[in-house]
Amino acid sequence: QRASFYIDSTLKMSERIYGIQSTIYADAIYNHGLQYLKQGNFLNAKSDFLIAKIIYEHNLGSQHLKSIDCNLNLARIYYSLQEFEPMIASMKQISNETYNQLKNAISFLSESELELYLQQHSEFQKLLYSVSNGNLNRSTELNNLCFENSLVYKGIILNSNLSIAKNLHNKPEVKQFLNEVHAVKNQLAEELSKGNLKGEIFNILEERKNLLEKKIVAAIPDFDIMFQRIEVQQIQKKLKYNEVAIEFVKYDLMHGVTDEIKTNNYAASIVYKNGLTEFIPLFEEVELRKIIENNFVSNLNQLYASRGVSPTQIRSQ
Repeated sequence: QRASFYIDSTLKMSERIYGIQSTIYADAIYNHGLQYLKQGNFLNAKSDFLIAKIIYEHNLGSQHLKSIDCNLNLARIYYSLQEFEPMIASMKQISNETYNQLKNAISFLSESELELYLQQHSEFQKLLYSVSNGNLNRSTELNNLCFENSLVYKGIILNSNLSIAKNLHNKPEVKQFLNEVHAVKNQLAEELSKGNLKGEIFNILEERKNLLEKKIVAAIPDFDIMFQRIEVQQIQKKLKYNEVAIEFVKYDLMHGVTDEIKTNNYAASIVYKNGLTEFIPLFEEVELRKIIENNFVSNLNQLYASRGVSPTQIRSQ
């Protein structure tokens, strides 16, 4: 009750002092929405998040962390209210905005500075896979999003490594910066082993590492061009008649809109030659461990084959 009173008071004060179009007011009404969300009052929470989203997008842009965070909460609420059409629309917007956000950020930020953006994308993936794990896993749009987003982290790692490797010989400064980064990381590891996580030396080294990583990115021409989205249609065209593309994913399955309970789950995201996509929930981690511990390894092929739709059904569609 005290928290609710404080949030209500802050909202009224923000409106009176800063006006309803200010980012500070948007922060206040966003927190107001979170309070409703925790109470299970989804309709009032939806109203608050919609208002906050409009203000954030106007003042900060649709790719800002706060704008996307509003959209994430709205997608969770739409799912809880079984408003599937706006939920899918929100999911598609979040997918586009987080991708563009990462593509822009990767050209300017260091690895540690990217963490907030990667964490937000991870939250989106968790929601996307959790929704697809349920009764919506026959939605083509969601299945496509599942496959395309499963490739994002792989794309960042592969493309950045390829870019750096390609420029190691052409640009001596890239090799020099990379060697310095490795040396600083070793120093950071030494500080961590001493328990100096918050020490002055650790902070100086962390700043040095961030600066060097930015120099590497700046030294590589068109670094962001290497980070390109791969769409289902591109995969489909590469497949032969009897081939499928499979991406295995691990994610925290959400149980309820406020996500109080989480379980580690595995799933397979599949693209078929005929353009059909499928998201197949496989196992909870606990279930898979029991299977392996009980020496059922010889039956794993049959076990995996029992998930999802049979190949015969796929080809007939």
